[in-house]
Amino acid sequence: MMMLAPAAAASLAAFFIGSPALMLLLMYVSFWYLKSEPAFDAFAVVMACVERGSASLTESVPSTRFAGRPLADTLLEFEEALDEAAAGMATWRRPEVEGAWTRADAGLRTARQRAELVRTEAPDPGGFEGLIGLIGDLLAPLEVFSAAAEAFAGLRRRGV
Repeated sequence: MMMLAPAAAASLAAFFIGSPALMLLLMYVSFWYLKSEPAFDAFAVVMACVERGSASLTESVPSTRFAGRPLADTLLEFEEALDEAAAGMATWRRPEVEGAWTRADAGLRTARQRAELVRTEAPDPGGFEGLIGLIGDLLAPLEVFSAAAEAFAGLRRRGV
């Protein structure tokens, strides 16, 4: 759905309807669209960092065809990607998605703290199941990012 700039929306409302209330509503909706697109784009960049870090970390899991990369290497990539995500968090913070932003920020901080703890204490995962559990514990706090994506999707469905 293509949205008009606030001035164009106001002009159309005044031309077709002549209602000041409708004109203000169209200006608000157009203004939110212009504000929300950069926020969504910024969220997409942060989400890409989170997904890249998660994908790197899961490369430590061995499979029948692949021995799995060393946990220290993938953990470093995970932490670097989460640091990059954290640097971009403020760019998508908006009142309309504040709850989702707050949960995502807390989840990101928790995941970064857990990764630092694993790096500094270097626990032995104790085999395949232990490694799966450790990686699951590191990734679990990041699941809140899917709720943030849903918050943006909800705004788009409502036309806000």
